[in-house]
Amino acid sequence: MPYIDEHAKRELRAGRRARTVGELTYQIQRDLKQYLKNHDHSYSTMAEILGALEGAKADFVERVLKPYEQRKCDQNGDVW
Repeated sequence: MPYIDEHAKRELRAGRRARTVGELTYQIQRDLKQYLKNHDHSYSTMAEILGALEGAKADFVERVLKPYEQRKCDQNGDVW
């Protein structure tokens, strides 16, 4: 769990966007907590959450990380 101060938590709850990785992690955890609050604590719900996280991760890798890595490879040359 990210340990950010109360002032930052209040601002994030009021709608401010995350500025640090700790704040981003806090927002994600808060959303997961809310999802759990609205659903039963079952294996199925946990699997849904993990699936959503894995899907978001896969999408991030495909759309953001891979193009970045390709640009850097083109710019600086491949290691292999």
